Amino acid sequence: MDRRIVSALMKWKKSASRKPLLLRGARQVGKTYTLRAFGEQNFDHTIYLNLENPSDANLFRHSTSFQELWEILPLYAKQKLVPGKTLLIIDEIQAAPSALNMLRFFYESQPDLHVACAGSLLEAMIAREGLQIPVGRVQYLYMFPMTFSEFLRAGNRELADYLASCTDFSGVSSSLHQECMRYFKYYLLIGGMPEVVKGYWGGTSISDLAPIYESLMTGFMDDIHKYASSAEAKYLRLVLQHAPRFAGTRIKYENFANSGYRSRDMKRAFDLLVATNLVTCVSGCPSRGLPLTPNLKKSPKLLFLDVGLVNYASEMRHEILQAEAVESLYKGRITEQAVGQQLLALNAQRRQDVHYWYRDKPGSVAEVDFILTHQGRIYPIEVKAGKTGVLRSVHTYMNEAETECAFRIHSGRYDQNEIATRNGKRFTLTSCPFYLMERLLSMPDA
Repeated sequence: MDRRIVSALMKWKKSASRKPLLLRGARQVGKTYTLRAFGEQNFDHTIYLNLENPSDANLFRHSTSFQELWEILPLYAKQKLVPGKTLLIIDEIQAAPSALNMLRFFYESQPDLHVACAGSLLEAMIAREGLQIPVGRVQYLYMFPMTFSEFLRAGNRELADYLASCTDFSGVSSSLHQECMRYFKYYLLIGGMPEVVKGYWGGTSISDLAPIYESLMTGFMDDIHKYASSAEAKYLRLVLQHAPRFAGTRIKYENFANSGYRSRDMKRAFDLLVATNLVTCVSGCPSRGLPLTPNLKKSPKLLFLDVGLVNYASEMRHEILQAEAVESLYKGRITEQAVGQQLLALNAQRRQDVHYWYRDKPGSVAEVDFILTHQGRIYPIEVKAGKTGVLRSVHTYMNEAETECAFRIHSGRYDQNEIATRNGKRFTLTSCPFYLMERLLSMPDA
C-alpha cells in the first residue's frame, strides 16, 4: 500500500543536511511497514532492530561507547553497515533510553549513515520517564492513519491518480462525482487503519473485519501499563472505552462519560492519550487574525485516531452507505471526525495545528468547525450540507476576519462563489467535495 509519507522520506534520504529521523505516530498506523519497505526499495542493505526485543535493546544498554556499538552492530545483525547504502531502522526506540542518547553520536560521528527510528509511545514515555531527545541532532516526521486518497489508491489506483492530478475540479462529471462519493462512504465506514484497509481490499467482508478492529482496540488497552501508573490506568481505560462515542463533539473533562471522575484526573488521562496520538483535543480559538491564540479553558473538540474505529466502537455502521448527505449523519459527528483526522495528516513535516473558532457573545453564538493556518493565512472550514447562504457561522467569522477565503466540505460537487456577508464584506467560498479535501490548499484562491 502506497503511503504519502514516502515522498517526505525520499527528501530526507537525499538531503545533504540529513539528521537521524524520528517517525512519530500512533501504534498500527504503518510506521514499521513503511520504513522497512522504504529500506528494501531504496537501499542496498537494511538493518532492522525492535527495542521491545530484549536482545536488540541490550545492544544499546550494554555498549559502553558509540565506537563499541558501531563495531558490534553489523556482527549482530549479520548485515553490512555502509554509510550511504545502509538504512538502520530502530523501532520502538522509547523502550531503551540509551538508544535515544546514541542518536547524537550517529549524527556527529556517522552523518552519512541513514538512521530512521519509530516510536509510538515516545511522547508518553517522555512525560512519564523524563526521556530526553538530543536537541538539534534529530528531525521528525509524523504519520497518521491512511487518508482517503491512500485508501482509494489501495483499491483503485487509476481513480486515485486522476484525483491526485486533477486541476479542473469543476470538470468532474456528475457520474464520476457519485462514484467518488461511493468510495468515500466506504472510507467513512472502514477507516484508514492499514490492517483493516488491507483486509477490505483483499476481499474480507465488512462484517468479518470486526476481529481486526477488536484486536486494535485491545492492543491500545494493553499498552496502557507501559506508560501509565496503576493509579492512572483506570482513567485511561475509561477514556479509551468511551472516546469513540464522543468523537467530533466538544467534551468536558469533569464527569466525562458520566464517570463521576474529577476534571483533574480526566484531563491527565486525556493528555497521556494525546501523547500516544490516540486522541486529539482540538482547542477552541476566538481569534480571527494571526497569531491564533487558543482558549485552553474552552471545552475541546475530541477527535479519535480513526473514523473506522469510531464507527466500530460506537456501532454506527449501517446508515452510512445509504445516506445521501453523510454530513448530516449523527449530527455531523462522523464527517467532522473524518475531516479532522485528514486535516491533521496534511503535513508530515510538523504537527498541524487545528482549532475550531467560536464566539460566545450574548445573543450571537457562533462556531466554525475547524480553522487552520497555512503559509501565513487562516482558513475557516465548515463541514456542512445546504445552501451557501445559510452558513451563518462562516459569515459571522468572515465579517471581521483577516482572510478572504473560506471552505465548505460537503457531499456536493466542487463549486466556488464570491458572496457577501450581511455587513457587505465579500469573500470567496470554495465548496469542496469530501473526496478532494486533501487538495484543499492547492485549490484556486487558497
